Amino acid sequence: MTHGATDYNYCAYLDRYYNPTGLFAMPVVAYPEGWLERINEMLAAVERDEMADLAQALVRQFVDEVMAIPLWIESEVYVLDNSVHDMGVGTHGDGFTWDTNKVWISTE
Repeated sequence: MTHGATDYNYCAYLDRYYNPTGLFAMPVVAYPEGWLERINEMLAAVERDEMADLAQALVRQFVDEVMAIPLWIESEVYVLDNSVHDMGVGTHGDGFTWDTNKVWISTE
């Protein structure tokens, strides 16, 4: 549920897209009772572990309550082979764009 966003702070991502007053609020089927209060609790957290726990609880609720129905899923590109070089993944502001014209494979 990241829409290609590569936020390191998942709380910021949830606030931006799934807070009804967020900058890029996405349409949802419905906001469950207490959703905004939980978003605000997550945003007020200062400890990384607490933030992660609250974000995970929100994602669980998002899924359990079927807040949105995705129309498509665009997977990210991952190469787990040391012989693939210069893909440019992560240099375009998202997690799925790569440089097809620059990538090369070594024999080592």
